[in-house]
Amino acid sequence: MASRERALEAYRIEIAVATLPAPTVVGSGVTAGIIAGIVMLVWAMATSVVSGLGVWIMPQMIAGMFYGPLTFVRGATTVLAGTLIHLVVSGALGVLFALMVGWRPAREGQMIAWGVAYGLAIWLVRSFGVLPLLNPTMSARVALVPVDWLFQHFLYGVVLAFCFDRRREARLRRPALP
Repeated sequence: MASRERALEAYRIEIAVATLPAPTVVGSGVTAGIIAGIVMLVWAMATSVVSGLGVWIMPQMIAGMFYGPLTFVRGATTVLAGTLIHLVVSGALGVLFALMVGWRPAREGQMIAWGVAYGLAIWLVRSFGVLPLLNPTMSARVALVPVDWLFQHFLYGVVLAFCFDRRREARLRRPALP
C-alpha cells in the first residue's frame, strides 16, 4: 500500500512539474544562479587569499573584460564591476539551466548530476571560447590555476542544481489556491 501511495505522489509531482508556469521556472533559475554564483565567488576569493593573491583578485579579473590589465590598479571600481558582472552572468546561466531542465521530472540525485554536467560545460565554453576572446586578462590568469578554476565551475553546477531543485520542490508542494 505504501508503495502505491509513493507512486501516486511521484505521478502527482511529475504532472505538477510539467505544468509549472514559465515565470516560476525562470525566477527559480535566477535565484539559484545568483546563490550558486555567490558560493562560487566566495570560494574563489577564499582560495585567492590562501594562495597570497588577495581577496579581491577574482572580481578584478572579471572586470578585466572592460579594463584590461589596468583592472588590478583601479581599486574598488573594478571590484564592484566584477562582482556585478559575475552575479548577472550567474543569474543568466541559472535561467538557461532552469529552461533546460525545469519541466523535467527528476529522481533523487538526477538534478545534481545535471548540475555537474552543466557546470563542466560552462567551464569548457568559458575556458576555451569566451575568456580568450572577451577577457584575455582573466584567461591568462585562470590558466595558472586550472584545477581550482575547474572546481569553481563544478561547485557552481552542484549549488545551482541543489538550489533550483529545492525551490522547484517547494513550489510543487505549496498548496493550491482555492
